[in-house]
Amino acid sequence: MATPDRAPEPDKKTPADQVLIPDEIDSSKWEMPPWGIVGAVLLVILIGIGIVSYIMRPQPKATGTIDEVYAVALPDNNIMVTMKVNLQNVGGKTMYIRNIKTQLTTDQGQQLSDVAASAVDFPRYFQAFPDLREHTITPMRVEDTVLPGHQLRGSVMASFPVTLDQFNSRKAIAVTIEPYDQPSVTITK
Repeated sequence: MATPDRAPEPDKKTPADQVLIPDEIDSSKWEMPPWGIVGAVLLVILIGIGIVSYIMRPQPKATGTIDEVYAVALPDNNIMVTMKVNLQNVGGKTMYIRNIKTQLTTDQGQQLSDVAASAVDFPRYFQAFPDLREHTITPMRVEDTVLPGHQLRGSVMASFPVTLDQFNSRKAIAVTIEPYDQPSVTITK
């Protein structure tokens, strides 16, 4: 075997010439996938978003009504109001009541609020205003529980700095029940 008497010549290509360029990038022609495939993928994505949106939609946890509202006049242009409230737990969790608030909207649009009276104070109010007793049922209390699918009926008492005539011409009265681990429920009449 004969040995070459000279060394092989190095490639005369420069490093820029040695870069391999794929055909897709090399040419100015770029092709989209077939429109049928793109349409099918978009349709599947939209259906998936629709299903997730339907499952994750907000669902009511509780509903309620204010069945009766009765007010008596207090000295100094104040009133004491008792409301019979019906609270229905339509959610899947037990509801534990943390707080009960009331709000009055007068005919002039003024909004007045008060925290509901404690159930312990009801007998004292009945002693001072016997008419309230006739329009009151068992007090709704903080820490009451409402099981899923059940309802709680009770009275809520509050006072507002308006006259009885202003109260009778009100726009709305509302009771807001705030559970511990669920959104609050506002019942308006």
